[in-house]
Amino acid sequence: MKTKNPALLLALPAALLLTGCDNDGLNPSIRGEGASVTETRSAGSFSRVEVATDADVTITQGPQQEVRVEAQPNILGILETDASGGKLRIETGRYNLRSHNPIKVFITVPALTSVRLSSNGHIGSASAWEAGSFSVEDTGSGSVDLMLGQVHDLSTNITGSGDVTLRGAADAHAAHLTGSGQLQSYDLSTRTTNLTATGSGRSFVRVSSSLDVKLTGSGSVYYKGTPSVSARTTGSGRVSSAN
Repeated sequence: MKTKNPALLLALPAALLLTGCDNDGLNPSIRGEGASVTETRSAGSFSRVEVATDADVTITQGPQQEVRVEAQPNILGILETDASGGKLRIETGRYNLRSHNPIKVFITVPALTSVRLSSNGHIGSASAWEAGSFSVEDTGSGSVDLMLGQVHDLSTNITGSGDVTLRGAADAHAAHLTGSGQLQSYDLSTRTTNLTATGSGRSFVRVSSSLDVKLTGSGSVYYKGTPSVSARTTGSGRVSSAN
């Protein structure tokens, strides 16, 4: 379901010819023009969110679904908030963004099972999330910062140079890092954590019962708590207590 602003789309071609647009023959580059404005978007139901553009996204758990966006008018014209197959995807399509005011997206949704960041943007939460299972994925260079009220099964996947910060509580946490990204979860209390890392990434975890680590490369794992620890390392990586 496409949810662009119709009026802005009609005005966009002329506006781009006059201001804010450079075309390299393949992907137009757009500079933000004018003061930022806010609009509410309609979207189908969703329980997953993916951010694929340079946006600051704040997610709130609430009874009524809402998607509200704030950006400069010509940026709003290309900003897509599509809900399909139960996933809300936020992107700017084939357009490359240059200088612009911050793009802000405020999402309220009753239930959420996963968030994915595939850009240099940011995903944060305005309050603690309650979920049976939850998945966090950062495949770009941006950052994710979430508060989890109580999650039974938590999965974290960091690919690239992105940073993920998690707070709250989870019973079981499975984390996978590839590249130079960082997992900061000293403020996330877990009973068990299973962590696999390849590359130079660093992880900071809090575990009470069982910590299982497999490291390949120069990455490091620092843990708080008094869990039983099983560590297998290949390379210069290390697992260290931070108590």
